[in-house]
Amino acid sequence: MCEELGVSESGYHSYRRRKEEGPSPREARDIRDFALVKQVYDYRGYPKGSRTIMMMMPRLSGVAMSRKKIRRLMRKFGLRCPVRRADPSRRMGKAFAESAFFANKLNRQFAVSRPGLHLLTDVSYVRHGPGGSRLCYLSAVKDASTNEILAWELSESYGSDFVLRTVAALASLDWLPDQVLLHSDQGCHYASRAYRSSLRAMGMAQSMSRRGNCWDNAPMESWFGHAKDEIPLEGCGSFAEVRALIADYVDYYNNERPQAGLGGMTPRERRDYLLSRPPMLPAPIPSGRENRSGAGA
Repeated sequence: MCEELGVSESGYHSYRRRKEEGPSPREARDIRDFALVKQVYDYRGYPKGSRTIMMMMPRLSGVAMSRKKIRRLMRKFGLRCPVRRADPSRRMGKAFAESAFFANKLNRQFAVSRPGLHLLTDVSYVRHGPGGSRLCYLSAVKDASTNEILAWELSESYGSDFVLRTVAALASLDWLPDQVLLHSDQGCHYASRAYRSSLRAMGMAQSMSRRGNCWDNAPMESWFGHAKDEIPLEGCGSFAEVRALIADYVDYYNNERPQAGLGGMTPRERRDYLLSRPPMLPAPIPSGRENRSGAGA
């Protein structure tokens, strides 16, 4: 049998001995530790990478494990976290005739010491259903200092109403400072007259990315990418199911998902921490509209 199967006799006897003796102490320890990794990975149904698992494990099981060991166990037992890929079908709307563009006042100054000073917003499509055959649109506002999602709206149409509702929801946040800069790309929603009027009424300054430069709003783009990877949208059969999943994910992301860039804190914990410290305000934000055809864009 060994000759037919191309197996050495010593290898065959070694296999039988291991089978009779059971797993080695190291193998038994790996199986036990991987059960902890899998428990954290499956928490609330969202896939997690080794870094997130490392930060969440002490919170969920009271056990600390190094990232190197977690990655080894994930490779050994075939546990994979989905990797974001660029979507070639991404499209941008054309600007309305009544639109106007603003200078990039944010200038990639994302992280400041006071939550709510620099906010980011964008709209992204959300594919759901079998094969991604259905489409809806997600608008969100993110605090650049804490990564917290402060407001979001989901719509089945690409009109401007759901973007205006997203901005209007910020009025209920009584901890926002008096001086707020809201940054977006040059999409048609953010260049429209209705959107500009809403921001003026709320006393917010407006900033826009340079044309064709996604890095100017990178943290917002990154959140959309992670959300689409981690939310199981394929099985959603209705718009209501998509809304419920996104609501659950935003709650999980803000309150339970620690981030290495925040020192192992969740966005909500980071906000509470920064608000408890003495404020260190940046230089005043330029007021008034600046046409992108001028200098300073």
